Amino acid sequence: MLRIVAGDGEAVSGVEVPHEGVGTFRAVSFWTVRDGRIVRGTEYWTSPGADPRPAWRAAYTDPM
Repeated sequence: MLRIVAGDGEAVSGVEVPHEGVGTFRAVSFWTVRDGRIVRGTEYWTSPGADPRPAWRAAYTDPM
């Protein structure tokens, strides 16, 4: 687990998932929670270094 942010029925989690033979993946997930249950989730997956930062954004980001 890299990070969790939650509040008022919404949560966001960031995780790193190692996979032997394939490499490491990172995922960020957006969760909606009602009555203690997850009722909706959306995930975005990538691999570190797979999506290089655009040159115009370099001053605002740090490599992970």
